[in-house]
Amino acid sequence: MTIKHLRQEQDITQEQLADALGITSRAVSQWETDRTAPDISQLPALANFFAVTTDSVAFVQTYRVRQLPTKSLDN
Repeated sequence: MTIKHLRQEQDITQEQLADALGITSRAVSQWETDRTAPDISQLPALANFFAVTTDSVAFVQTYRVRQLPTKSLDN
């Protein structure tokens, strides 16, 4: 589940979420496209807004992990 999913479940826009949190809609957009993540200080407000726990909001973002090529130890 992502912030975008939580937002769409409640049928609200990025602008509405941004206004409720006192941030820009661009910040919300960047969270939803994995460019940035919410600051830890924003987690309680996000949790309150979506009526979920702060723990669930902290882990709501799915981060893409890039796999780095591994080097063989056999040189």
